[in-house]
Amino acid sequence: APPEDEGADDEDDGGPPPSPPQDEGGDDEDGGGGDPPDQDDGGGGPPEAAFEPVGAACGDELCRAATGEAVRFVDASTGRALSRLWDFGDGRRSMSPRVEHSWSWPGFYDVTLTVGDGETESSASRTFLVEAAEPAGACRADAWTLCLRDSR
Repeated sequence: APPEDEGADDEDDGGPPPSPPQDEGGDDEDGGGGDPPDQDDGGGGPPEAAFEPVGAACGDELCRAATGEAVRFVDASTGRALSRLWDFGDGRRSMSPRVEHSWSWPGFYDVTLTVGDGETESSASRTFLVEAAEPAGACRADAWTLCLRDSR
């Protein structure tokens, strides 16, 4: 029976090869049973979600981005995360450890990363204010027209 269980694990490891970037981010999976204690520098227990946005101006409570401009998100979670799910607040999602995302419309978006180890899940969120990259209107100033903010 144990060889069959090992074979099932090998089949699971054989499934992800079409997506090596996920496996590179989760080297714990490739290490088998002996490597996790050496890689538990981040706590070793259940996963704790964390991420870093690159390409957005972030303060303590709010990040700012512009429409159409890509923001790179890097998973900085600790512990053993076997799964991850990014939700960008606009209906789009990803399972990659590093992703780039841009928003099409201005507004407030909650970006959430959820990581899990099969038993425990953890989530981290940040709110993004996405502002229009270009003025919304098409006003052209001339001798008779004064253009106001946002090209009105």
